[in-house]
Amino acid sequence: MQRKKSVILTSATLAVNGSFSFQIKRLGLEDFAPQTSIIGSPFNYKEQARLLIPTDIPAIKEVTMEQFSYEVAKKLWRLSSMTEGKTLVLFTSYEMLRIVYDFMRKWNEDHILHLIGQGITSGSRVKLMKMFKQSEQAMLFGTSSFWEGIDLPGNELTTVVIVRLPFSPPDDPLIQAQFEKVKEEGGNPFMDISLPQAIIRFKQGFGRLIRSMTDKGAVFVFDRRITSSRYGKQFILSLPDVPVYKGEFDQLLKDHHTYL
Repeated sequence: MQRKKSVILTSATLAVNGSFSFQIKRLGLEDFAPQTSIIGSPFNYKEQARLLIPTDIPAIKEVTMEQFSYEVAKKLWRLSSMTEGKTLVLFTSYEMLRIVYDFMRKWNEDHILHLIGQGITSGSRVKLMKMFKQSEQAMLFGTSSFWEGIDLPGNELTTVVIVRLPFSPPDDPLIQAQFEKVKEEGGNPFMDISLPQAIIRFKQGFGRLIRSMTDKGAVFVFDRRITSSRYGKQFILSLPDVPVYKGEFDQLLKDHHTYL
């Protein structure tokens, strides 16, 4: 293999709360003393974006998945009736995506809203994206691959909804192996693996919203852990300097409608 004098790694989501330590350790670069730098974004997030956190969403551990999915669907339906733009809804569970989609489909009898669901609507990711772009009023439900690599500037996307903080399933074999290694080294699997990975994924989801200097919109977070847990604030601190608003969903929705 040809030796390299230098390698440059660039990404909008390499740092976690202003630190590259997670990626440096993950890539085995501790002994190479890599130089790091965070370059400011050209976007004016204070003016272009908002992070909206409803306080009247049930905690998922206090209700069944069906009940939580119903509450999510109700709020998405209200969102669709108040905003005329397009919404990307990001899930961490395909099962929950399907349940929410089924509720929405039953209420959407007149088909005014174009519902597009990953794994439900036939077609590849590229085809689903094309359908979404060509629709006047649409809501796209996605998991995994839809958290990153999507570029929808301007009116192609005005609202992003993150249903749950994107922690990886603890029963994933790769995650379990990483946990075991961290335990052997005397570390904390949650703080050293789960949390940094979730924050990076969260930043990727948030990054779907603002793609140009003229974009404007909001990201709703339907997971109360972002404000109720000890670690929740780390998700917010890892984002650009964006205004954060908390309150009942209907009030946040009214403000969002006025803002757009």
